[in-house]
Amino acid sequence: MKWSYFGVLVRVIAQLIAQIALARMLGPETFGVFAAVLLVLGIGSLFVESGVGAVLIQSKSLPEGHRSAACGAVLINALVVSATVILLRDPLAIFFSEQALSEVIGWVWPAFFLHALSIAPMALLRRDLDFKSIQIIQVLSYLIGFLCVGVLAAWIGAGVWSLVAAWLTQATVTAVLANYRRPCFPRFFKLKEGLWMHPFGVRVLLTNLVNWFIENVDNVIVGRFFGSASLGLYSVSYNFVRNPTNHLVTSLQAVLFPASARSQDDNTRLVRAYLTAVSGVALVAFPIFVTVAALSESVTLAVFGDKWSGAASVLIPLSLAMPLHALMAVAGPVLWGKGAAGLELKVQALTAVLFAFSLAWASGISLLMVGWVVFFVYALRFVFMSWVLARSITIGFSDLFKAIFGAVFLSVMVSILGFVFDQSIADRQVLQRFFLDIFICAVSAVALLLLFPRFFISEFIRDLIRMSFNGKASGVNRFIGRL
Repeated sequence: MKWSYFGVLVRVIAQLIAQIALARMLGPETFGVFAAVLLVLGIGSLFVESGVGAVLIQSKSLPEGHRSAACGAVLINALVVSATVILLRDPLAIFFSEQALSEVIGWVWPAFFLHALSIAPMALLRRDLDFKSIQIIQVLSYLIGFLCVGVLAAWIGAGVWSLVAAWLTQATVTAVLANYRRPCFPRFFKLKEGLWMHPFGVRVLLTNLVNWFIENVDNVIVGRFFGSASLGLYSVSYNFVRNPTNHLVTSLQAVLFPASARSQDDNTRLVRAYLTAVSGVALVAFPIFVTVAALSESVTLAVFGDKWSGAASVLIPLSLAMPLHALMAVAGPVLWGKGAAGLELKVQALTAVLFAFSLAWASGISLLMVGWVVFFVYALRFVFMSWVLARSITIGFSDLFKAIFGAVFLSVMVSILGFVFDQSIADRQVLQRFFLDIFICAVSAVALLLLFPRFFISEFIRDLIRMSFNGKASGVNRFIGRL
């Protein structure tokens, strides 16, 4: 677990640095074009994997032949997906009213093969709970791809091609390192042995497709109806809050899924692990993202600059949606570990239908309304998923409420204080205002946690702290004694 969150911390910092540098050098229009490319890469990658990675992790026994056949199966998928994307690149450019999209898509198709090469090795590393290797691979690939290649290419004026080069470099480094750490040689016969079209894998694929729709249809709507520049503003705001959230929950999911699969018959242990995870995610996500929403203008101007000022308003609902997304995402791997991926699929399908109609309505109003639709639909999805999981592992909503109440209340107090302080110094220089805001909010949050730990920290996290740090140091012991 410690390697998961060390890797998350490094990647979040690296991603923020790269995103800020690239956004300031490239601007909304360029980011809008690449955001449309990422939509194609995202859905294509799901078809390449087709749930094979999840089956490799979830299977109780896994003969060596199945591993090699799985690697071969996803490479065949990559061939089919690449050909399809190349054929559809002109219609996609017409759909988004962006002619440059066709040429860019014509150069990114190798990413599907690179992704295919890393699927089986990365899944086997997760199956073995080798999170150290996983984090090293992910951190190095991002640092080399975006902070080295991407930023350098943008600096010399490569435009959207700097983002293409960064993405392909990251995918290449991931594939090379994953296969070095966990070699997997493809076999192109007996696809059934490769877990291709496995019933569980199909359910995972369908669930992932519905998840992709929910998480990206807003970007599709913005790109289609508001243009590349608006998509750039929206996608950068979205990614600014979404990427740290994804890193937080993805690392936790990587731990929860195999752990839940191994403990699927021990419901008491499963419930405890879930509520502890929810408490931890809430304690991190709510204070950070609610405060970002309260300080959206200061954050946008300080981080991205004046030409991104149009993103400040839409950042508010997107930031508020992220804690709800993070809490919802914790439930998925627990259901998957119990072999109940179909339950998540039903919730996500219902949410997708609601989302589609809501966004269709919002597309005729404004970009800001699209953002608020995202918030309300994410809130409903969190409620639906929590209800389904509560029935599956037999917990009450009162347990979930106790797990997140302290974090929610802490976020409200810190954000109100931060907003009031921010308005009082609104005439200061942008960066000075931003750093003063961050300092006041951080000090307030830490002070409240230290003064009233039993109120703001759930019993599940308090128990985890006691077990992890008891006896380590006198200062820690005094704090533990107050929990």
